[in-house]
Amino acid sequence: MNDFLLEQPVGKLMMKFSIPCIASLLISCLYNIADQMFVGNGIGYVANAATGIIFPLTVLGLGLALLFGDGAAAAYSLKQGTDKTPQIGLFTGQTIWMTFLTGLVITIIYFLFPEQVLEILGSSEGVADMARQYGNIIVLFIPFAMLQNALSPVIRAHGAPGYAMFCMVCGAVFNIIGDWLAVFVFKFGIQGAAWATVLGQVLSLVLSLIYFMRPKQMMLHLSNFKIHQATDVQIICLGVSSFLSQFSIVIITVVNNLLLVHYGALSQYGSEIPLAAFVVLMKLFQVVVNIAVGMGAGCQPIAGTNFAAGKQERIRILFKRMMIVTTIVGLAATACFFLFTRELVSIFGAQDALYMNFAIQVVRIYLSLITLTCLQKVCSIFMQSVGQAGSAAFLSILRDGLLILFSIAFAQIGGLNGIVYAAVAADLCAFAITAVIVIRFFARMPMLIKRQQELYAQA
Repeated sequence: MNDFLLEQPVGKLMMKFSIPCIASLLISCLYNIADQMFVGNGIGYVANAATGIIFPLTVLGLGLALLFGDGAAAAYSLKQGTDKTPQIGLFTGQTIWMTFLTGLVITIIYFLFPEQVLEILGSSEGVADMARQYGNIIVLFIPFAMLQNALSPVIRAHGAPGYAMFCMVCGAVFNIIGDWLAVFVFKFGIQGAAWATVLGQVLSLVLSLIYFMRPKQMMLHLSNFKIHQATDVQIICLGVSSFLSQFSIVIITVVNNLLLVHYGALSQYGSEIPLAAFVVLMKLFQVVVNIAVGMGAGCQPIAGTNFAAGKQERIRILFKRMMIVTTIVGLAATACFFLFTRELVSIFGAQDALYMNFAIQVVRIYLSLITLTCLQKVCSIFMQSVGQAGSAAFLSILRDGLLILFSIAFAQIGGLNGIVYAAVAADLCAFAITAVIVIRFFARMPMLIKRQQELYAQA
């Protein structure tokens, strides 16, 4: 058992685990954001729209990776809170084979039906060719990208958040340099940006695997890859909220793409400008939300271990501090989105005045309540950390599910403006429901801890 998770000051533990996790997720964002920045400035906003078409597939891959990676990390952390000494190799082996197999399925489906997949993702005629060039490379390597994302939370749960961050940093630096060389020096276009991304991900994966295969501390053995049904079920149950959280982004992106193409064609902006503007919007959204998610995921070993050990007061202190930090981050981001909107949008290219006007408008409205979004996401991860799989799964899709419904309904009333304001309504409703569920959890926490301890005593 990791006694330091039960005894060290909560604030000190939060810094030790959350900062590397936040950094890792922000660096992960850089893979896609770097592509957007370089292709947006080097090729044009149509290239941004093309990468946005492929974005749902990469998020789907991330969601499946976190299904197994976050699930394994949560299961391992909960077992550390008992007197048991779980072996990290078992959780890692199961994570690797399940992740790679599902990634392979995505790749096969895409290459069997490329035109149909692009159409479902909302591709328009103006961006289809670029989206195909970019997607062919990204999806070919998606099993390896998924493995890299799945192993990071497992490494953090094992007590090495710094190494997990190191793996991400190396890949991201390679990607940024590769993007610059491919787009501006060698003029390889959008395909060059794709190659820089996948090679950076492969580098991060190799470094992650080295962690488990060091000669003096070999953690992975062939026996770890045999199907272990009980462990696999527990991993999937605890990781499903992470998957649903990412999968809901896929649905939102696809629905938004279809709505933007349809209602954009009926407006002065046309189809490509709304598509490109929402790609930029989602990148800014992703950066801020990943800070909140990184803090929640980083605190997962702390929450899980202390919950399983019955440390109620430490759980309350941890949750309170998570909420305070998240609120500060959200409010600071909101201020930046209002004060420096033009500068932030310009990072991704600013070739067209009509495009800039639309992008500035949607950023300010769509992200106006991002503080509530962040708080809701952190609560979802917290519930996952303390073993409340059902509540975590519900909360993980609550805000995004409401956003899908509101986007469809509001678009019929207000067209493009309706799609933008749907986010404001979804944030308000999701936060109110989440608050009720979290308050109920803390009222029932003593009983839930007792039930959890009885479960592991029988295992």
